[in-house]
Amino acid sequence: MKNYMVSKEYYFKILLCFYLAFMGTSSLCSQNTSSYKIVPKVLIIEDNVERQLFDFTQTDDLGIIEMIAPKDWTEPIVELNYVTRGFVIEGCLGLQFKDTTTIIKKDEGFIIPKNKRVRIFNAGDGQLKVVEILQPAYKEDFVKFFDSF
Repeated sequence: MKNYMVSKEYYFKILLCFYLAFMGTSSLCSQNTSSYKIVPKVLIIEDNVERQLFDFTQTDDLGIIEMIAPKDWTEPIVELNYVTRGFVIEGCLGLQFKDTTTIIKKDEGFIIPKNKRVRIFNAGDGQLKVVEILQPAYKEDFVKFFDSF
């Protein structure tokens, strides 16, 4: 059985990569300091209930998403053609795989391997806030939906 939860130190490394990705992207940097500000694209997604995504993605190589999901939210079973790394800011994230379910709590990080079938859900009693780093960035064609594992 594989453990998909990672240490606090690991998700700080993820944050460092997040920072370096923004600072290392030449299209974001210029002489004008206002170009350092990234305004996310706000998306409202309706799964079983409504959730919000704040998309900070700037390149096809790296996707950066903040998700806010209410109690009882769940995605269908999906297979993602990208690696998802992230950490929980608030609440509890559930990752259900074929043979196991892992609960990621506030201040813990996680990894969802590329092409691994998973159901992602809010495993807590309140709101869930998660930051996700996608490699490569999200594209609709990279997601397959399934009725079972």
